Amino acid sequence: KIGIPDSVLLKPGPLTDEETELMRTHTIIGDNLLDPIDLLAAVRPIVRHHHERWDGLGYPDGLRGEEIPFGARIMGVADAVEAMSARRVYREPLTEPEIVRELERGRGSQWDPTITDVVLRMIETEAISFSADGLRISQVLPRRAAAAVLRFPGPRSRDELLGRPHEAAQ
Repeated sequence: KIGIPDSVLLKPGPLTDEETELMRTHTIIGDNLLDPIDLLAAVRPIVRHHHERWDGLGYPDGLRGEEIPFGARIMGVADAVEAMSARRVYREPLTEPEIVRELERGRGSQWDPTITDVVLRMIETEAISFSADGLRISQVLPRRAAAAVLRFPGPRSRDELLGRPHEAAQ
């Protein structure tokens, strides 16, 4: 939630309407921060739209259904699962059954039903698991695999990021 003051992020009680509106600006702030970085152009719609809702009641642009970029739909569910499974200053983490109930409740209204079904299946088959400390990458991937992912240098150009053939230099 870059650009949001700690006084709002760490507030132990409910947010005021003004604080809620301020919190909602983090998607636009993130999008604007990525704007000058050509290499990350494909990521911008994910950052901007990960709080859109399947029913159109999300933010910042009120997109609905398949208007929401696919990556943002995935990130929206992933972000929600992470938030539900993490301890917050204002609440303890939800239990796995509570997370499952929330996902089922928001399936087709808050989140893409197909992506939600995939995440529910991952929980059911224990591909995703939770602990008292929430969901962590080391719980999803073995430590060596996580370290390898973190060392991966990534694409060198926008074309490589998007899977386009690299054109020979002239």
